[in-house]
Amino acid sequence: LIAPRPLLLGYAVHDSLFSPHEYRVLYGKIKRIYDLYGAGDNLRLLEYPGPHSYSPQAIAAINTWFDIHVAGEEHRPASLGPEGEKAEKVVTVFNGKSPQPDRLDILPELLTNKGGVTLPSDPEEWTSVRRDVLDRLRDKIFPVILEEEKLDVRLIGDWLAGTVKYQKYSGKIAGMGLWIEVRTPPADPRDAIVGLADWQTDGQELAARLRGRFSNVQIVTIEPRGTGLEGGPGRDQLVRALSMIGLSPVTLWMRDLTEVLRFLRSMELLGRRRIYLYGRNDAAAACLYVGIFDQSIDGLILEGLPESHLNGCYIPGILTVLDLKEAVGLPAPRPIGIIGWAAPRSQWGQRLYERLGVPERYILGGSLKAVGDKVMERTS
Repeated sequence: LIAPRPLLLGYAVHDSLFSPHEYRVLYGKIKRIYDLYGAGDNLRLLEYPGPHSYSPQAIAAINTWFDIHVAGEEHRPASLGPEGEKAEKVVTVFNGKSPQPDRLDILPELLTNKGGVTLPSDPEEWTSVRRDVLDRLRDKIFPVILEEEKLDVRLIGDWLAGTVKYQKYSGKIAGMGLWIEVRTPPADPRDAIVGLADWQTDGQELAARLRGRFSNVQIVTIEPRGTGLEGGPGRDQLVRALSMIGLSPVTLWMRDLTEVLRFLRSMELLGRRRIYLYGRNDAAAACLYVGIFDQSIDGLILEGLPESHLNGCYIPGILTVLDLKEAVGLPAPRPIGIIGWAAPRSQWGQRLYERLGVPERYILGGSLKAVGDKVMERTS
């Protein structure tokens, strides 16, 4: 978007945050755009030796870049003089105390038009209200996330433990790994719970948590990219890398969950069972938004959702359309169970389900089993 204006990309070749492969790929993509403008001279990649820092070579190149493209003439850098760097107390501006008033922390909110959803008057109006919200989410927030990605899957285990059948799969999307386990009891259960792991809970822990609370239910557990066995370099590094391309853990896991569901259906691993999604924390938000768009999901069981996207489960730009208090209503009239919420956080969703005439399908509670059982009971 900066093209064709001058752009200098500077990278230390031994930077622990950015590999040469990453920034060279980035530069190559940007260069194609500058070449379309015929402005190749306005783009430069500067690579210099050393770790994450500025070097004299980098500083000189930056000064020259501004001389060429801003000043239009060469300037000699000011000499530091014989004493070298000035003392900290000489160059300080506010002497350690922030200027008053200082509300830079809320500047993004002040500059953003906050979205919202109007409650419908009746079930007939809800159809058009919901369609409008989903169109805005597709166009503004999830245009790329909802596109199909190639999931490569291979079966690595197929066994019986007593009478329970287990199938374990290893998958890859865009070179990053994920894991899938399908546990099917012998009595051909009516319901299937698809659980999405998160940072704190891996696939084994998640499977044990669900098995301990639900009987005669098919349980599918997914370790999405960046979690469990595929944890990789660490959460902070993954979050940083995702933010550079307009994604977050929630949106990455939405992609994973969508592709795994497509795979499970193509292999008929879910059969004709009623499908419920379960997740905690960021995984809960991923399940919520996948369930909003995927009408074949029969119900949702969510745990650890924050009060607002401002406090977690981050999705770039989402607050320009809605917040979590409205998002939890979008699966309506299908049942949704939320563990750990209470009024007033639940008010918008509660009012919606009441206006639709199905207040019993909006379920709040403090127990996974109690909430989950009610969600599965409430499916017509």
